[in-house]
Amino acid sequence: MRKGLELWIAAIIMVIGCENKNSGGVVTEKDSRKETAGKDTAGKEYKKEVDEIGKMCNGETYAVGVIYPNGFQAGCARIDENGGIEKRGFWRAWWPKSEKIAWEGEFKEGKRDGKWTFWYGENGRKWSEGRYKEGKRDGEWKSWLPSGELVYQGGYKKDAEEGEWTYWRKNGSKYEEGLYKEGKKQGAWTTWDEKGNKARLTKYDNGEEIKITR
Repeated sequence: MRKGLELWIAAIIMVIGCENKNSGGVVTEKDSRKETAGKDTAGKEYKKEVDEIGKMCNGETYAVGVIYPNGFQAGCARIDENGGIEKRGFWRAWWPKSEKIAWEGEFKEGKRDGKWTFWYGENGRKWSEGRYKEGKRDGEWKSWLPSGELVYQGGYKKDAEEGEWTYWRKNGSKYEEGLYKEGKKQGAWTTWDEKGNKARLTKYDNGEEIKITR
């Protein structure tokens, strides 16, 4: 589920704005493919967001707004001579046809790096939050259900689960807790029933069950 927000469609429909060094502000570009986006007014509608994020950009990056089939993104980027962009610094994305934010976080040389937060589109509640390093999840992550309950908390290293992890049920009771090593369960894992009583103890070796105690 959480990977859905990370697999954004790569085809760019339209680049609508970039900061102009000489003018000191954000200008809206007219793109010959603009009609395929379905909104001739897209540049005007998103100019405010591009303007706001442009305040975070430095002398080496420019504020850019991009429309994808599944939403709008704006942030700071380096722009090459062919118009290609390399995302750097703060970026934010919105759900399609909505003012609700889908995600926001930092990029370093085109890769996710630093703190990232994701939100559900239907109600705007927080979906997950954690850190990236060189484009991979690294450090503690948390995830919540659409109704707001915490569903898991645990660490990552190079995009694989690492260290202590805890899972909860929708009613808030703890479901399972144990250690991961390189993305596989390792050592003793405890499972609780819905009343909070320990239901079983399972020992793992490199992701495989080796002993279950009830």
